[in-house]
Amino acid sequence: IGPAGAVTPLHHDLVNVILAQVRGRKRVSLIPSWQLHRVYNNREVFSAVDFDNPKLDAFPRFKAIKPLTVTLHPGQALLIPVGWWHHVRSLSLSISVTFTHFRKRNRFPWKHAFIRPI
Repeated sequence: IGPAGAVTPLHHDLVNVILAQVRGRKRVSLIPSWQLHRVYNNREVFSAVDFDNPKLDAFPRFKAIKPLTVTLHPGQALLIPVGWWHHVRSLSLSISVTFTHFRKRNRFPWKHAFIRPI
């Protein structure tokens, strides 16, 4: 639950997520996991880049990002795959529900993962 203008900064989740919108609208900008080398992973799951005001002189690879942007309306849901980076902004008073528990295992074996830049 949050007001218009509330922001969740650029980050990725460690599991698959279904984001369901109950009330209001949210703009979700998604960056696929294969662009990891362009998002400047700063600490744990967050980026050092301010998505709304990127300092491209400090983060030049971010310039090549082409996010997929969707607006979620009440009654809509969005699957955010594990590792996909996303920035979320509430466009109005917003109520959302996040689902992470599924019938199948929802964990990625991070200790065995490695990512090479494209």
